[in-house]
Amino acid sequence: PDDNYNGLNKVTVNAVTNEIDENIKSENIKNGVDILGVTGNYVGNKYAPRHINFSYYNGTDLDYEIANLDTTNITDMHEMFKNCANLTHLDLTSFDTSKVTNMYRMFETCSQLKTLDLRGFDTSKVTSMYSMFGYCQNLTTLDLSVFDTSKVTNMYDMFTYCRKLSNIPKLNASNVTNVNDFAEDCIRLKDFGGL
Repeated sequence: PDDNYNGLNKVTVNAVTNEIDENIKSENIKNGVDILGVTGNYVGNKYAPRHINFSYYNGTDLDYEIANLDTTNITDMHEMFKNCANLTHLDLTSFDTSKVTNMYRMFETCSQLKTLDLRGFDTSKVTSMYSMFGYCQNLTTLDLSVFDTSKVTNMYDMFTYCRKLSNIPKLNASNVTNVNDFAEDCIRLKDFGGL
């Protein structure tokens, strides 16, 4: 017998608390709003995570997803867009990368990516750019004029298989200890400023 539950079994549901859901914390709740005893202190309309990853995203653009993304607290961007095989463009000029120390494999295997705008990038704290653009075989140009690579120690495979890339500007490699296969199989590379 179902004790007058009309054919349904009795279900006991535990209340959601901030002990059960770790996302119920003040920085994720609008300022002044109280949820389960936690008062929010978030002000503004941007989402400010400490780490975020879009790797293996199947869509053709991420414009909406990154429009309100505040990257001021992010220190690690490794594999952030890795294997986003259908992306054709990315405009990251709004990204604050001033605290980022790791960019290895950041765009690796974005095989359809044709345009990538990194003009706002601050790379002054970055130490690893290992395979950062590896296998981005449809990139034709890449403006890295703002890149400060003075602290980078690893540039292994950085541009491997960027088969349509025709130029790479001179990068500071004074602290680089691994530069193996830096531009392997970049068959159209005509202008390479050197390391």
